Amino acid sequence: MRVKTHVVFAIFAVTSLGVNVGELSAVEQIVLASAGSILPDIDHANSYVTNRTGLVGKIVSKCIKHRGLTHSLLFSFLLFSFFYGVGSYIYPFMVGYLSHILLDMCTAKGVSLLYPWKKKFKIMKLRTGSMHERVVFVLLSLVLLRDLARWMINMFG
Repeated sequence: MRVKTHVVFAIFAVTSLGVNVGELSAVEQIVLASAGSILPDIDHANSYVTNRTGLVGKIVSKCIKHRGLTHSLLFSFLLFSFFYGVGSYIYPFMVGYLSHILLDMCTAKGVSLLYPWKKKFKIMKLRTGSMHERVVFVLLSLVLLRDLARWMINMFG
């Protein structure tokens, strides 16, 4: 999936699940979920996150196979455990991270969810950049706009 689809789905997930971490603003939660939603693709040489993390991204993308370790429950658990001490910031970030994995499970390539076991898990067979992905993006965007409007009304109204 494209970065914009991952970000929209992450924002949809964090607003729909009502993560609503008290000490974090809505904007902070959306930013953290968005950041989490792009991180798994640091294992892809031409991804948005790899191209913006410089040498770290280049090293990671050379050492880790795409949709392997960084798209697994094992890595998700390790990431959560490592950053658990940073407080509430980890929750919306992990919602975004896991939303990325779920969305990639909807692609033809699937993900190695139970890495190091190499079996690929797939829910659907959408192709990245296809018309089907664009439809998913538009539908998620429309639902997200509705949800954000409700969220803002509840915050300010």
